Amino acid sequence: LTHAIKGFFFWGEFPVFPWVIFSILGFVVGRRIVAGTFNTDIPKVLTAGAIMIAVSFALALLARSKDPYCVVADYISPFCFYPDSFSMIVYQTGMSLMVFSVLFVLFDIWGKDRYTPGVIGRLLKRTSNFSLTFYVLHYMLLGWPMLIHEAITGHNPAMDFMGFLPALTCGAAAWIALQLLIYHWEQRRQRYSLEWLLAALTKRLVPGYKK
Repeated sequence: LTHAIKGFFFWGEFPVFPWVIFSILGFVVGRRIVAGTFNTDIPKVLTAGAIMIAVSFALALLARSKDPYCVVADYISPFCFYPDSFSMIVYQTGMSLMVFSVLFVLFDIWGKDRYTPGVIGRLLKRTSNFSLTFYVLHYMLLGWPMLIHEAITGHNPAMDFMGFLPALTCGAAAWIALQLLIYHWEQRRQRYSLEWLLAALTKRLVPGYKK
């Protein structure tokens, strides 16, 4: 239990810390957008993002000769995604700020009154609206077959479950299946999706909440 709790908060693939930083960042940016003040923030946000990216590369370069285990706790560390090293966190934060700002300028300022989503745009918008449901379901598709395989054979297939082409084929099939699923969910106003459940829960807990 202790190991599971520490994994959830610190050690897992996507632990609460440091990944909560992106939720906090989105909350702050979202509030600025709703208040109509983010337009004036863009130069500062772009500058901050560029500085963070430069700092992250500097940290990674300084850590070239360090032990690989330094990614766990050191500030000067190579880029590492599992676990997320400090240099990678700085890079991801800076890149998020820059990409979000550029997309905001392209679609919410320049293309606000003249952009009509095409097929790809509608697909991406739908996937975004079901991002939590899509995320959870795709992990179930990844995890449950391996758990069933391990329960039957006693062998953990995490690193050698299938080859490249079968994995690519199964991934494409899963993506298509999930897209069809959320399309039909959209036609039914998202009822019983995780987003629908979160909205219902928030409505009960937050007075005056409107989706």
